Amino acid sequence: MQLYASVNYATGLFSIQGNVQSINVKNPLIRIPFLIDTTSPYTSISLNDANVIGVDFSQLTEGIIDGNNNQTKMIPNCGIFFLPNKYTGILEYFDQIAVQDIRPRNTKEHDVISKMPSILGQDFLSRYRIILQYPYMILEK
Repeated sequence: MQLYASVNYATGLFSIQGNVQSINVKNPLIRIPFLIDTTSPYTSISLNDANVIGVDFSQLTEGIIDGNNNQTKMIPNCGIFFLPNKYTGILEYFDQIAVQDIRPRNTKEHDVISKMPSILGQDFLSRYRIILQYPYMILEK
């Protein structure tokens, strides 16, 4: 079973599209891009992507609040659904996925934060063998 992540030629970063499945997601058919981040320990969804798929941030499980009033809340018991081809679907389950609400301190930070991607971290990537075959990153079970 293989998933293909494609490269963004401008940044050199790899991403893959997936659908988040949970009772907390109102629009599970909307696909969102996930950046492949081999250094991040956890998978997380940006607040912008959470809004796109209809997650009500106020209804999520409490997470961490840091000194800058940033919040991380958790979507419990969820999965991410991938379509590697038109005949196969892959659903990966998670106990929880973080949604980060990062508060900008100025206009410049707001622009950067609004472009933050959702991340596939090591909790997901460790389930696969990673093969780099430019311009693709192949995730293979």
